[in-house]
Amino acid sequence: MVEEIMKKYGYFNFFRDSPINDNIGRITFVSKENYLVMTPKGELIGKLKGRYSYEIEDAKEFPYVGDWVSIQYTGNEKEVLIDHLFRRKNRISRKMRGKQFSEQIIACNVDYIIFCMSTDENFSLRLLEKYLYAFSWPNSKSLLVLTKKDLAENVEKNIKKIKELYPNLEVIATSIYEDSSIKLLLPYLLEGTTSVIIGSSGVGKSTLINHIAGKEIFKTREISKKTQRGKHTTTFRKLIYLGEGLGCIIDTPGLSSVSLWSSYNSNSAFSDIEELSLHCKFRNCTHTVEKGCAVLKGVKDGIISEDRYKNFIKLKREENFMKSKIDFNINKKRNKEIEEREKMKKSKRRK
Repeated sequence: MVEEIMKKYGYFNFFRDSPINDNIGRITFVSKENYLVMTPKGELIGKLKGRYSYEIEDAKEFPYVGDWVSIQYTGNEKEVLIDHLFRRKNRISRKMRGKQFSEQIIACNVDYIIFCMSTDENFSLRLLEKYLYAFSWPNSKSLLVLTKKDLAENVEKNIKKIKELYPNLEVIATSIYEDSSIKLLLPYLLEGTTSVIIGSSGVGKSTLINHIAGKEIFKTREISKKTQRGKHTTTFRKLIYLGEGLGCIIDTPGLSSVSLWSSYNSNSAFSDIEELSLHCKFRNCTHTVEKGCAVLKGVKDGIISEDRYKNFIKLKREENFMKSKIDFNINKKRNKEIEEREKMKKSKRRK
């Protein structure tokens, strides 16, 4: 029974051949103060142990949905203390919305990243490029799911456009009224695996998960007659088990914007441009004004579309800006620590 619970939640996929450890659990939900942790004894409330919480220096060191942690059982049978975070396989994140400069972690330790777009006006190659650029990881596989194919006439045309740019990207068009289209997703949701589903509000992420699971796991609302889109329902991130023979999936709130934090596998979004850039005259070519730039030549010759090139430059600039801000903050923090140490030294000398 214990082994079955942890196996369903991906224990062996993460720890490989290690035997089940009763003091290891997985984060399934995060609130402001507490966690929900799937343990060999079931889903329990988790709280950070004092010493562990005190030693955290950066927000990313806190546990997030999908993380594996070591736990200690308490006298309360419904509660555990979290005292260690295991090294992550990956973390899917973006910049926090607004002026606040900080990382917002969406999900951790995922095998599949499912990008969800509806086949109506939500479909955009530029948005897909940004999804792939911002969220792809080398050690996870990306999958694009086009929903509501029953409402569109240009599905095959859009798939053709996608495949021309991303021949290795799996694309599945679905409709909740066609069970056969939903079943095409099952090979990507095998037992022991973990997926995260990402997309704009109203594209049908929660509805899709409910149909895969065969029951209502997440509440959904009626379709808006005006926009033909679902009304935003999911307001939190939650890792759930999909059912017998299937893996886990992390549902996420709809993204109204994608603010880049860091790109860990940008080649997956612009592999054609990256390949051309290898033939640029200068190694540090910015692909904007330089003579001998193979990318600019590719745009001029029609190999790369103007819109795709502009999006590439925009995302590169955004990434470079984020890197400079991250470096600035790191140096600022380091200088502050040095100043504090110097103050302590001077204080000791006076005594």
